[in-house]
Amino acid sequence: DLYAGRLLESLKQAGLIAPGSEVVATQGSIENYRGIENGSLHLALVQQDVVADLMNRDNSKRVTAICRAFYEFLHIFKRQNLNLDSPEAFRGLTIFPGNPDSGSRFTADFALDVIGISPSQFQPYKNSEEQSVLLEELPALFRNRNIDIAMAVTVPGDHQVREGLGAGGHGLYPLPYALLRQLIDREDERDTDRASEMILGQVQLAHLPDDAYPGVKGMPSVFTVSALLMTNQSFSEKHQGIVEHILANAPAIWQQLEREKGWKSVIPVNTYELKKSGIPTVAQYVENSGAA
Repeated sequence: DLYAGRLLESLKQAGLIAPGSEVVATQGSIENYRGIENGSLHLALVQQDVVADLMNRDNSKRVTAICRAFYEFLHIFKRQNLNLDSPEAFRGLTIFPGNPDSGSRFTADFALDVIGISPSQFQPYKNSEEQSVLLEELPALFRNRNIDIAMAVTVPGDHQVREGLGAGGHGLYPLPYALLRQLIDREDERDTDRASEMILGQVQLAHLPDDAYPGVKGMPSVFTVSALLMTNQSFSEKHQGIVEHILANAPAIWQQLEREKGWKSVIPVNTYELKKSGIPTVAQYVENSGAA
């Protein structure tokens, strides 16, 4: 991950971590959260909806957010000329909802559930080796009709998505008004269980930025969720200098990557906003402990 790599280099240059420290490849947000919880990872990016769900299930007191790093969007791709005008149209299709243990898979499963599509109503795509599917593989899968729909959480303007759309064979799927209305109604319900309320509070509907992808007009409404930079409470207590460096430098690191890569996300890193989400932050932990 480019962002994690740049952040690591910044910490090394500041002399705050050992030169041999490295970014570890994982399956994604769920594995990252578990790593923070058990101490095998010290810093990790985890989608906010994943954090809310796992904290609610585990009642964990060990994980905490340093800041909101950036926003990502659930991109929904459909095979060219495929008509999807109602939830019923999804039934029987082959859908790739993201790799297991990834934030993409978590948000996609949630989106399908809210739309009204159960796992029994579609065929989940698995490659023959049952290995992770990469974004750059999607164009060929669409062209060969291996998949009808794919879903991926990533930043608007992702170069792999841009190149894939340019190759043809698939396009971005705009949620129809009827489905949007259904989602809004679901958010307004008062009889949802606590877990659903937690997730609904972390995911929002938004339009992809207008200039995210060349030639795509009328950017579709999609789910958006923020990526949180998470750590273990004991780690943040012992290494306050690292936390302070991240809070001071993370915005500039992200903005530089936006300029270099053409990404179109936003970066509200103020941890005060996270207090409303029910997710504990380093700022709250320091405040509650009476530390300076």
